[in-house]
Amino acid sequence: MHSASIEADPTRDVPHNCTLDLIFNQGRSYTLTSFSYDPIDVAVNIIRPLYGICTTARRHYHDHPIPDNPSRRVYEASVVFYGRTNPWASRVCVKYAAGEKAVADLLREAKMYCYELRHVAGVAVPKFYSFFTGTDESRRPIACMITELCRGDGVILDPKEFKCVFRLYHTDCDAHWRRVSSRRVMLAVCQIHQAGVVHNGLYDYHHFVMQGARVCVVDFSRATTHSCGNCIPSLANSIYDVPSWCSELYHAEQRFGRQA
Repeated sequence: MHSASIEADPTRDVPHNCTLDLIFNQGRSYTLTSFSYDPIDVAVNIIRPLYGICTTARRHYHDHPIPDNPSRRVYEASVVFYGRTNPWASRVCVKYAAGEKAVADLLREAKMYCYELRHVAGVAVPKFYSFFTGTDESRRPIACMITELCRGDGVILDPKEFKCVFRLYHTDCDAHWRRVSSRRVMLAVCQIHQAGVVHNGLYDYHHFVMQGARVCVVDFSRATTHSCGNCIPSLANSIYDVPSWCSELYHAEQRFGRQA
């Protein structure tokens, strides 16, 4: 009986020079590059800006002074791969940066997705696809990070009927679904803390977005690594009882946990 042999692919462990054509709807386009063990050549067409809002979070932050930022460089985009099937979704989220500091900040965020947050990708944070860099017409450094698209429209799905129950919160909404949604927000926050990350910006409801019935936390540009014990928040009744090791989780508990 002969044993089967598998011939090794000599190019499998060699990084490939990958390209991304980033095409804006005003006619601007840039070619960016990256290195990957999986060869990627792709065109990304910007469709529209994204203003991520989870209505569960907005309900709790109704008095928040920060409005949607029209200059926010986060976009919905379509994807076309050259010469191969699409390993990503057909629609993605593109976060774009221009200038040395902005590119460095975006690279830091991409590394957070690749390492600390990789185990909660597609669960509590969007799936990470890739990161590309290049220069614009002024030779200024630019970069883009490609992640799963979370539309942010606050759709809550009934798991039994798999249909849209409501899109926006109103005072007459079913209390059960308000509790379910608040629980999903709280669960996402706990999961990123379990991954060893503190977001440092969850006071802004724009950092909670929806993907179907799933709540995702986004924008880790200010995030840091964090040791959070067993991720059980304090149920203290006073701000003076906030545990110094997990104040972010405490405040999330005050906003969402008690509604769950």
